[in-house]
Amino acid sequence: MDTSVEAPKALKDLVDAGHTGIKSGKGFYEYAVDFSQEGLDEAVKERDREFLGRLKRNFLSTKR
Repeated sequence: MDTSVEAPKALKDLVDAGHTGIKSGKGFYEYAVDFSQEGLDEAVKERDREFLGRLKRNFLSTKR
């Protein structure tokens, strides 16, 4: 088991290039939408809701 706390090289490369995700419009994905601040806030909330839903379904299920 790898217990390293260092970020993966791929992630470091993206951040070094300024590709910090939804806020910059690029990261692991490219976002075609140019968000206003209000739109960005809502997109981040939606992304987080989706992530938490997946986390709950896949890892916190009591039916294992």
